[in-house]
Amino acid sequence: MSSIPDYPSIPWNETLYKQVEEDDLFAFTVTNLNQCFDGREEALLDFIHTHPNISNLRNNPSAILDTIDEFGRTKDFLMTLGPAKRGIIKSLMAEQRPKVLMDVGAYVGYSALTLGCIVLDLYPGAKSSEVKVFSFEKEPKCAAITSSFVELAGLKGVVDVVVGSADVEFRRLTEEGTLTSVDMLLLDHWEKLYVDDLKVVEELGLLKEGSVIVADNVVCPGAPEYLEYVRGGKASEKP
Repeated sequence: MSSIPDYPSIPWNETLYKQVEEDDLFAFTVTNLNQCFDGREEALLDFIHTHPNISNLRNNPSAILDTIDEFGRTKDFLMTLGPAKRGIIKSLMAEQRPKVLMDVGAYVGYSALTLGCIVLDLYPGAKSSEVKVFSFEKEPKCAAITSSFVELAGLKGVVDVVVGSADVEFRRLTEEGTLTSVDMLLLDHWEKLYVDDLKVVEELGLLKEGSVIVADNVVCPGAPEYLEYVRGGKASEKP
């Protein structure tokens, strides 16, 4: 039986939380509480860069991820993938072995570090021209925090942080020839934009046979339009 994670800054209140269990994973929604953009992201940045073990974090993305989890447990809740989903993505990537990945919704860089770390484990010694993670973030402050963590992790050559609306940046990178196809697409931003952004990726011809699409939070808080779109087979239809 799953239990409520220990986030001291968010007291348990049954009127504010809804528990959802699926495939032995625990997820919950929080309503009427600020979950982001209230200063916690900047506090995380300070927490990482003034951490007593900062020397052990340099060029060590896994250790940085663990430290971000530490902040979430002991300081303030963060809307990140977390260790359980991180493990699922690692297993999926080990099976699919993607080289070019799109991370839509970087937030504080947790997903970018996760994908960058795993892809380098899959292809040790690979050049930046051979493996790439494009991490998209609309909020400039969050993009800056992500970039800081990417540099600290030693992933600057592998992870490119792209600032701006995802759909606009998809088109720009494709027109420039920087982005020609994608092996794995991770949707982890605003659920209401999942379908629209996926349609742009399809329109640009970035998906190919064998491409994998991963969408977070489709159960909780939920992405019914996205589920209807992909379950209806629409995502695989050609225009």
